[in-house]
Amino acid sequence: MLPRFVISRRPALLLVFFLLSLVALAQHPARPLARPRVYVRTNPASPAWELRNGQWFDGKRFQKRVFYVKDGLLQRSRPAHVDTVVDLRGQWVIPPFAEAHTHMLDGTRGLPAMIEKYLREGVYYVQVLTNSRRGAEAARPFLNQPRSVDAVYANGGLTSTLGHPFMAYEPRAMGFYDYTQWKIKQDTIAKSRLMENDAYWFLDSLPDLNAKWPRILAGRPDLLKIYLLDAKNYERTRRSGQLGDKGLRPDIAAEIVRRAHAAGLRVFAHVETADDFRLGVRLGVDGFAHAPNYGGRDCPDPADCYLTAADLRAAGRRGIMMTPTVWIGYNFTPADSSRLRRHQTAQRELLRNMVRSNVAPLVGADWYGETPVGEALAWEKLGAFDHGTLLRLWTETTARAIFPSRRIGRLAPGYEASLLVLGQNPLLDFPAAVRDIRLRVKQGERLPGPPADRAAQAGTVGTVQQP
Repeated sequence: MLPRFVISRRPALLLVFFLLSLVALAQHPARPLARPRVYVRTNPASPAWELRNGQWFDGKRFQKRVFYVKDGLLQRSRPAHVDTVVDLRGQWVIPPFAEAHTHMLDGTRGLPAMIEKYLREGVYYVQVLTNSRRGAEAARPFLNQPRSVDAVYANGGLTSTLGHPFMAYEPRAMGFYDYTQWKIKQDTIAKSRLMENDAYWFLDSLPDLNAKWPRILAGRPDLLKIYLLDAKNYERTRRSGQLGDKGLRPDIAAEIVRRAHAAGLRVFAHVETADDFRLGVRLGVDGFAHAPNYGGRDCPDPADCYLTAADLRAAGRRGIMMTPTVWIGYNFTPADSSRLRRHQTAQRELLRNMVRSNVAPLVGADWYGETPVGEALAWEKLGAFDHGTLLRLWTETTARAIFPSRRIGRLAPGYEASLLVLGQNPLLDFPAAVRDIRLRVKQGERLPGPPADRAAQAGTVGTVQQP
């Protein structure tokens, strides 16, 4: 999660040109992205397998089936030669998990440990929504391999001068890791630009965008991330001099989405308010990195914080997706228990209404050092979905959102042979089952589990070498 830190420097002035911005974006609407081609990552170096006696998830339930693996792909017909037969002994086979919102895998510091943690917890596909461009370049050689995590990067956040995520990156780059130092050093921080055009881009005007757009594309982002923070009051916030509590001007955001789609890039938007969400829908963004009021703050006017059925239907008609980041809202003190219950009720209805409206809910933790397991368990605790639906959203919907049209997220012929074997049925006990991984396979290669797993699970999957 990228923290925001707000420092007020002078009184706000009520000068709003939001309606003019909407007129501008209506004149230049973004075109929807063309459907990407279907593709698959083969792995000819992987062994040929027979996987027998398994219960395979078909998106709704488990079916007894036998699958074979050749060139890292699943198939139903037996290949001419089988290297290894694996007896799954009636255990439950599911696609791997996915993480649609993180800021990890940014540079090589701690990278091996985080890759190992993702794979240990069954997470193979990761979407990094804002990172240092230099960090992505350093990490990429260690990713997107059969024995590692597959990741896509948005690179630096697109915002206005001193807007979010400036305060998430600049103080740390200056060596200020203690939040209490930030207010003391605010004038010094405000003048620093160590991470500019790397972890964040300041785009205040069309000339700014014209000058920097070629450099943004030169960083080879897989997608882009824009920031909308109470965008209808952009001018008031800009003139207030706050650090980190604003995003893009609406008309500049509209032009970014238009250019991104012309370049074949998806756009995710950080939003804070329901109006920001509605603006993002009008802009034509492809996804939202949060639901409005994801932190569960008090709202004098619920219309500012929560989405209506009409809002979600409008997003659903455009095929927009969203990582609601449910578990961030759980960080209330015991004294806030009644507010927490109200917020959880709103979250439960949001998740259900998203599915009804064709807005794909994506699992993403947005929490430093954590995988999406905690977020998925928070969804399960809310009880918004049955376990089969929750499992499909996490393994198929989220994975396919990260890698559109790549043959992943399903256990079917022609799809990549990436899977998890669970020791328990997740349709019966979801929390216990998703933490009970007995076998990990990625693109046809068996991944080693941690020593504790190997000792505890010895003999739970039988392997027979073929002559």
